Amino acid sequence: MSQEAVELYAKYAGLEITVAPDPWNCPTYYITTARGVQLWRPCWLDSRDDPNLIRAVSELGKQANADGSQLTIIEIPADIEWRIVAEDGLEHVEEKHRCWYGPLTT
Repeated sequence: MSQEAVELYAKYAGLEITVAPDPWNCPTYYITTARGVQLWRPCWLDSRDDPNLIRAVSELGKQANADGSQLTIIEIPADIEWRIVAEDGLEHVEEKHRCWYGPLTT
């Protein structure tokens, strides 16, 4: 998420957020909660269906993207259980299903 998207998300979520400079050009965010100040990163969002996140990304469109990202809002039927799967730095949404793996052999 772009810094603008993070700040808009924080506003909608009612979070007090500050940005700390980062020598590798990757901003670090801190939120103030009842427990005090805590490190926070957009990739730590547990709920990709958070209404505040959807609102911020929808409102900003392409401006919500950070370098190398292409945030997209999709609709999933309410009766579908889904998950985010990351492969080689890319993410996609898939329906949850059961998988069984046998022992790995060499």
